[in-house]
Amino acid sequence: MLCGIASTASATFVSLANVTCVPATVSVALAPNKISHYILCSLDMHMEEGSTKANAGGLFKLVDDHADNAAKKQGLRHHHSNLYELEEDVVDVFENAPDIQRAKDIYPIFRQENEEHLKEEENILMPAIQKMMKNGVNVKKYIKKDIMPILLHQEGDLEFFLRFGNEVLERHDNAPDKPRVRVFDHAFWALASKEEWAKWKVWIQDSLSPEKYAELDAAIAAFEEEQAAKKKSRTQEKLAKETPPLTSINTQPKRSLLAIVFGKAAA
Repeated sequence: MLCGIASTASATFVSLANVTCVPATVSVALAPNKISHYILCSLDMHMEEGSTKANAGGLFKLVDDHADNAAKKQGLRHHHSNLYELEEDVVDVFENAPDIQRAKDIYPIFRQENEEHLKEEENILMPAIQKMMKNGVNVKKYIKKDIMPILLHQEGDLEFFLRFGNEVLERHDNAPDKPRVRVFDHAFWALASKEEWAKWKVWIQDSLSPEKYAELDAAIAAFEEEQAAKKKSRTQEKLAKETPPLTSINTQPKRSLLAIVFGKAAA
């Protein structure tokens, strides 16, 4: 479930971050979908590399610390260099010198480079996180410590990410073996308190089709029931171990003093 943290349309949950890297004067009216995609890509890199402002190490540090330097060995930080250069071109064409024709030339290059990068990361980060979970690492604890603070650092980041992320993922949620929407939102559900989930699920519901949200809601309800049943079973097993079997209790008839003296069983 928490492996969803390493996935957006190819790596979504991994793709969180600080929207402050996008100037407020960006002309969203020029190309809102492209701007949203650009922001999402920026979130990806910030959530992976970490943020000193949010006091969070990021995903790369997490897998380096607990999964044999997976990010460092595969040079994932270095891969961001080219994307940063392309980001500057995107900001320039949408903000500094708006030019529709130039945007049509530059944006497809940026999008292709970023999506290929996300797919490569998914192939590296997913196994690393799965290895951490298999080894008993408290992944949830470290996600809350090293990743979520970046998203929560600036108001509006989480809402944007949940809304846009779900819109994108539902369009690509057609593979039976890769339920992207469910994995993505289930990961957030697992991290949220009851109060947080009550707020977050409203954004999610607004972003999904009624059918897809009903499917997600049913999956989470079924998971809760399954976990409750497992908890009940573990409690019963624990009680059974702590309660001695009847055969171990002294069920022999009591013997009176006279019976003991004369060696006869009490009447």
